Amino acid sequence: MRWRYPLLLVTSLLGTTCAFGQQFEGAAAVRSDFERYWEAVRHKDTQAQLDALDPRMFELVSRERLADGMERSARDSTVRITTGPATDVVLTGPFPNGDQRFAGVSFGFTMRMVLANEPDTDVGRKNAFLLEMLGRQYGPANVALDPVDGAFIITTTRKLVAVRRPGVDRWRFLEHGKDMAGVYRTLVPEELLVRLFPQDH
Repeated sequence: MRWRYPLLLVTSLLGTTCAFGQQFEGAAAVRSDFERYWEAVRHKDTQAQLDALDPRMFELVSRERLADGMERSARDSTVRITTGPATDVVLTGPFPNGDQRFAGVSFGFTMRMVLANEPDTDVGRKNAFLLEMLGRQYGPANVALDPVDGAFIITTTRKLVAVRRPGVDRWRFLEHGKDMAGVYRTLVPEELLVRLFPQDH
């Protein structure tokens, strides 16, 4: 019966390797789908952004309403925002929950924001006001003014919940933040949010 122990050991190692491989494969798929989503955000591709959202989001806010808000924002000529690539991407999970899987995505990025000026605008006063306002929102060290084109350069972070549900062809995403707390109560179990973003709880 001496052969049983080595066989059990090999079986255990194979099981661990398979589990690790599935975890790695899941994380790679999350990253790939996230990169596709963020490119849609950067290029202001409304339909691609909506396609990347968790479909259950549309049960709370219609796809048409979200699309209208995105398109009006993109057409606004008074504020032009350019979004940079995602940096320092950190993935947590994925973790199973029933027949679904969830992962956390944390990352940084830079925005360039240019505001149109009226002919009689006191540009210096306006810039000082906006630097103070944006500094309160993002932190003074994360906001700067480009002297060449007058763009406000904002360095910030964002967090997303990635969701893979049965019958959905790829990972979909939801914003994670205090203003979305009510949404998450119906879409994401609280205990999973704690696991995905322990620093926020």
